[in-house]
Amino acid sequence: MSQFNILNLPKPFYLIFFIKLWGRFGYGLQALLLLYQVRQLGMEDDHAFITFGAFSACGENELICEGWYLL
Repeated sequence: MSQFNILNLPKPFYLIFFIKLWGRFGYGLQALLLLYQVRQLGMEDDHAFITFGAFSACGENELICEGWYLL
């Protein structure tokens, strides 16, 4: 069994690294979504921010409700 460990770091390090990397990638996608709404769809800045904020709030609230339901 070969191990993919170039720098001799613990295995959980790679998992944490890729989780953080995915989170940073998500922030970049959020910025691109706002730019798309403003430039391509012709929304005003305020309307795009409100739409994006409402969408984000719904996503967070869904996680909270699912956690409460599973208790």
